Amino acid sequence: MHARGPVSGVERALVLLMLVTVPVAHLGLVPVPWLGPGVLVALTAIGVALGLGAVAGLGLFAAVNAITAELGVQQPVTLILAAGAYVLFDRLSPSPARDGWLTRGRFAREVWIAIAVIVVGASTALLLWQRWCAGGHMQLPLPHGFVLRSLAILGGCVLNAIGEEIEARALHQGALERVTGSRVIAVVGQALIFGSMHFHGIPSGWSGVVLASLYGLTIGALRLRAGGLVPAIVAHTFADLTIVAMSIDPTCWS
Repeated sequence: MHARGPVSGVERALVLLMLVTVPVAHLGLVPVPWLGPGVLVALTAIGVALGLGAVAGLGLFAAVNAITAELGVQQPVTLILAAGAYVLFDRLSPSPARDGWLTRGRFAREVWIAIAVIVVGASTALLLWQRWCAGGHMQLPLPHGFVLRSLAILGGCVLNAIGEEIEARALHQGALERVTGSRVIAVVGQALIFGSMHFHGIPSGWSGVVLASLYGLTIGALRLRAGGLVPAIVAHTFADLTIVAMSIDPTCWS
């Protein structure tokens, strides 16, 4: 990722403000009612009008996510819709500030090895977390029939991985690298944000935040090594499949 063009003080301040509010909101540290859909739409418009590409991209994704949630749409559908809206926006209105955020990446031998290590490590950590820190099963609205249920689970995991990778490794990591000029800060920063987003997810709680943050570090590094998002999406999909496998009620297959 190479952020091009100068970074103004306004762009840096707005990007950091939007990114800081993500963990603040997810962890419930401070109420942020002022950052509602209307404000996010306004930030998107400001970003487009002033040529602040990073602000426009972050604002659009967050705005679509918030608006669909207000309409009663559930996760991960809101995330998928936000990711789709961002990809369309980036194609129709490209910006040098977002250059490289959506690159596909390459599958060299070392990348495949890194994916395998991440998948094994993440799956092991999730299974241990399930045994020591969690319990119960998820109730998923799955269709009838083994084949349809399998396709629904696989499709859901792939789409969720795409949405989360676009949000975390494309937008958050890309925006942090642009405004800080540091790949290290970008990888660490997006990992901490990613971890906070799982406080109420799977894995959940503070143990989940730690695990998701460590996972975010490895996926962020993989994104850099591979030079794009697709390898990260592949690794993330396997992690999501592990989450479903360990959390879903086994009787759903009967």
